[in-house]
Amino acid sequence: MIFHLVIVQLVLIFIGSALSQEFRFISEALQGGSPCRNGVLFMERFIGGPPSKENYWNGSINFDLYKNLPEARISLFLTAPATIFLDEEDGRVLSDSDAFHITFLKKDDGSFNGKFRVQGRPKGDFPNVAGLTLNNVDICPNLTEWKPTILGAGNTGSIDLANRDDETDPVSLSPCGQRKVQHQGLITNGFPSEEGDWPWHAAIYHVDSIIFSYKCGGTLVSSRAVITAGHCVVDNNNIIVPERVLVRLGQHNRLVTNSNTKEYRVYKIIPHEEFDTTNLRNDIAILKLATEVSFTNYIQPACLWDKSSTDLNEVVKEAGYVVGWGFNEQDELSDILSQGRMPVVSFTTCLSSNRPFFGHYLSDMNYCAGFRNGTSVCNGDSGGGMFFKVNNIFRLRGIVSLAVTREDKNICNSKHYVIFTDSAKYLNWIETHLLD
Repeated sequence: MIFHLVIVQLVLIFIGSALSQEFRFISEALQGGSPCRNGVLFMERFIGGPPSKENYWNGSINFDLYKNLPEARISLFLTAPATIFLDEEDGRVLSDSDAFHITFLKKDDGSFNGKFRVQGRPKGDFPNVAGLTLNNVDICPNLTEWKPTILGAGNTGSIDLANRDDETDPVSLSPCGQRKVQHQGLITNGFPSEEGDWPWHAAIYHVDSIIFSYKCGGTLVSSRAVITAGHCVVDNNNIIVPERVLVRLGQHNRLVTNSNTKEYRVYKIIPHEEFDTTNLRNDIAILKLATEVSFTNYIQPACLWDKSSTDLNEVVKEAGYVVGWGFNEQDELSDILSQGRMPVVSFTTCLSSNRPFFGHYLSDMNYCAGFRNGTSVCNGDSGGGMFFKVNNIFRLRGIVSLAVTREDKNICNSKHYVIFTDSAKYLNWIETHLLD
C-alpha cells in the first residue's frame, strides 16, 4: 500500500527551478540528495544507528522556489508504511488508515519551515518518495528512487539512475573529499594553489552594515554545513548573530569573485557547548547555511574523519595539507589561496618546545603541527582545515585554532608549532548537530 499526505487546495505560483542532485555521500556517514529534478525536496540520513531506528530520512521542502504562498499544504506519497514527524511549531500532521495530512504554519516573516522526518518500520522497506504535490499540482515528476545504506538490513546501498538521462551533471554523483579539477604539482609549501584545488575550503566574513570583513576559513562538510573554529564566530566576547555572517564557497582570490564563487547566508551558528574563550578549549563551531549548496567542480564537501580510527598516534609524524589566505612573508593577508603541508607532532614534542604557552592550551582534544622553520599557518588561516589524503579521499582531521604570537607584532610566530582542534574527537557532536 502507498501511504501519502493529503492536503487542502491553495494557490501555487511557480517562479523557477533548480537542478536536482543525485543521492550521494555528503560526508563519511551522511547520505542525501533530491529525488526531484527541480530540487524542491531534499532528503538526507546518517548511515548506521540502532537497527530499530535507522530506516528513516529527514526531509526539507524548498518553499523558496514558490512565490506568495498564502498557505503551505503538501501531499507526499510514500512507497512503504511510515510515520511522519515535524516540530509542532512548524506544522500539524493528521493521519487515517492510508493517509497523512500535513499543514505547514507560516512564520512571522511569511516563510515556512518545511522540515520533517519520515520514520519507516524497523526492518521494513525503505519509505521512498512516490510522489509530491503542492495544491494537488505535481511538483516532483520523473522521480529518482533512493536505495540507501541500511546496515541493520545488511544492504550495501546503491544509486538508482534509471530515471535519469545522460545530461545529468556528473559532479553531483561524486562522493566527498574528491577534487573535480586536476592540476599538476598541487602541493608546494607556501605556494599559491590553483582554482579548484580545495573545493571544500570556505571563506567566512563578518558583516557590519555594508562592510564585509574576512574573518576565517572553514570547511564545507555537507550541502548545508561548514565547520570552523569556535573563536571565528565570536565578536566582542559574544557569539555573533547569524545575520552578520556570510560564507563564500569556490573562492580562490580573496579580493575578487567570479562565476565559480557562490555566497551563502547563515541561519544558525552552533559553537561547542563547552567552548572556552579564555583557553580556546573545544574551539569548534558549525555554521548552518540558509540555503542548500549546489555542488560544482569548484564547490565540493570534504569527508569527515573515519570514526574507527581516531587515535592521534596514527597521524603523528604524518604531514597534513593546510590551506588559507593567512599572513604571508610581508605580514599581509594573501590574495590567492595558499597551500602547504605540515607534520603532526606528539603531545610531548609540542609541550617541551614551549611549555609556558602550550601547557596552558594543549589538551586531549587538540594537537600540534608544524616545522618551526617559517612554514606555517598564520593569522587569517584560523578555522581552516588540515586534511589527510586517505585512499584518494581528503578527510578533515584538524581545525586551525591558535599559534604563538611574535613579540614585535600581534601575528603568528612561524618558528613555533600551531595548535589544531582535533575534529576527529568531535565526530559524534558534529553528526548530532548536522541534523539540527
